[in-house]
Amino acid sequence: MPEEAVFYSDARGLRVTERGVTLDNITYAFTNFTSIASRVERPSRVGPLLVIGVGVSFFVEEITRPSFGLVILAGVVVAVGVFWLVECKPVYSVDLSAVSGESAPILRGSEEWTTAVATAINEAIARRTEPLGASA
Repeated sequence: MPEEAVFYSDARGLRVTERGVTLDNITYAFTNFTSIASRVERPSRVGPLLVIGVGVSFFVEEITRPSFGLVILAGVVVAVGVFWLVECKPVYSVDLSAVSGESAPILRGSEEWTTAVATAINEAIARRTEPLGASA
């Protein structure tokens, strides 16, 4: 039996072969999967912007009064909103689509990593579906 072709392997334990994807000692076989897709979920920034807006308006209102403690509180609210806004980063995932039409994310990570894994899985699926003798 010929050795299985490995399309991708990394230190995290992820391995893409002709038969499937192995991740965290779980193997996802390609027999029922039709395609792979990289997906990006961009978080809503409405919440952080709202918190910043409330904090700034509170700060502007309280700066004219002699109450220094409320000015500090308003500054803390603005800082929390800014921190929340900075932490709103997109989430990249790789989704496998099954013959039945279902789609499930199998991993999440950086854009470069998920793109490399999705490309390797697509190559493995394409190799698996090509006719015998076509890969000479």
